[in-house]
Amino acid sequence: MTSNVLPIPAPGTIAHACNPTTPGWFAVASRSEWPAAGQVKSIHWMGRRWAFFQTERGQLGLLPPTCPHMGADMTVRGKVVGDTLQCPFHGFQFDASGACRKAGNSNPACGTWNMEAPLLHRDGDVLFAWNEGHNGTKAHWTPVTAAAGDWTPWTFHAWNDRTITPFNVAENGVDLLHFSELHGFHDARMEAPPKVQQHLMKLSYSAYRKGRIGRHAGVHVTFDIQQQGLGLALVVTTVQELGLRSRHLIMTTPTVDGRSTLRVASSVDRAFRARNVHALATLVPKRLLTQLVQAAVHKGFTQEVAEDLPIWENRDMSVTPKPAAGDGPVMLYRKWAAALNQPPS
Repeated sequence: MTSNVLPIPAPGTIAHACNPTTPGWFAVASRSEWPAAGQVKSIHWMGRRWAFFQTERGQLGLLPPTCPHMGADMTVRGKVVGDTLQCPFHGFQFDASGACRKAGNSNPACGTWNMEAPLLHRDGDVLFAWNEGHNGTKAHWTPVTAAAGDWTPWTFHAWNDRTITPFNVAENGVDLLHFSELHGFHDARMEAPPKVQQHLMKLSYSAYRKGRIGRHAGVHVTFDIQQQGLGLALVVTTVQELGLRSRHLIMTTPTVDGRSTLRVASSVDRAFRARNVHALATLVPKRLLTQLVQAAVHKGFTQEVAEDLPIWENRDMSVTPKPAAGDGPVMLYRKWAAALNQPPS
């Protein structure tokens, strides 16, 4: 019987650009995944295990789980004391930066046990951490999840520990041909040439989808994508006939053993007009209608992503593409993704 688990790509191959050696911001968790205030939990992020904790005042921390004093696992009976994580074995305390704040027996040479901790960035309901990669690249940009508009709060969904990679997932954003074959869109075309600037790739394309949506027999959709490194994409969609804008986050984070957690989130712009959605929509209070629209948008988006999962999990990324008409800028994307592994100039 053939296994459907893909091997970890060999170092130096283009597919290897997806693994934990790639620098950039990668999601640690959305709010529903955060430990409660005063609690600590064990998680996997970028190929390693970590102690993830939240102080009573709401500060989040991500530290190596092993106490540098004598090797105790701080996720097992460790506790949060003030703004620190305390080792259960000898009481050593570490703040979110990894600095030792209290050593056993009040030892004044506390700095002996300092630990390296990743740089964290809390963006609303998402916690990101910076991965320095194999080149030790320091953070030189900040993740962006905002867009102009009056947006509803994010709704999240996650697929945990799947045999997918950030490189593979991010490539979907430039692969126009698959939108018609896999997702039922038609006439997908680039609205503006993709722009690449260090960690950022921007592009805009449109497509038409047949089928009854509200009072319309089909809709034209525009996708504006900001791919920020390999760990985060911000996608703003506009359904022209409905006058409806939605924004989406796509966040892929390597966990362990060649697997990743894929998190997606959706939000809608409250500025849409009810009568464009459906003839009877004007009879529904706008707040309730907005909730219903958001639920429908998020459900549709997660279903679309779910269609890609079996493709990603069974794809041979060692195959060199032979571009076909309508593919989109796949090779440009691959060159950009490979360049992310180089230190910034």
